Amino acid sequence: MTAPEPTQPLTDDQLAQIRGHQHDLTRRGRLALTAYEMGQLLAEVDRLRADLGESEARRKDLFRRLGEHMDDLGDANTELSRLRAENTAQAAALTEVKRLHQPYPDGGGIGFRDKPYPDGDGAYGSIDPCCQVCGTPGEYAAPYPCGTARALGLDQSGEGQANG
Repeated sequence: MTAPEPTQPLTDDQLAQIRGHQHDLTRRGRLALTAYEMGQLLAEVDRLRADLGESEARRKDLFRRLGEHMDDLGDANTELSRLRAENTAQAAALTEVKRLHQPYPDGGGIGFRDKPYPDGDGAYGSIDPCCQVCGTPGEYAAPYPCGTARALGLDQSGEGQANG
């Protein structure tokens, strides 16, 4: 048995007309349906139309909710882009700070006192490396790695040991 071809749905006027004539038609025997069968079919049509209305309401609600989620997804994507740009800017700033907080290449520079050591020969002897930017020029030098370099994970050579 093959499925019947789909037909156009009945309009409200057509259903009202069928309902108005159902008793007439079944009494006269023009249809092969009993009044009970006609009533059952009309009740089924009513049920299906109600289901269709509920399905349409659910479909509209789902599309509304989908739209809200799409808005949320767009907001999240915007926030992700903002955070990536902020991360890139912070990484560049961190790279600059790492570049500044390096040891003097020759072990000298700021921080060596203008006066010689007490031995009077004017020799400084062994000088520990000091940070290029920490301390007061000509007076005080921060030994390398300075606090900033240690916080950034830089070792004695100025190379990073930590991620960054």
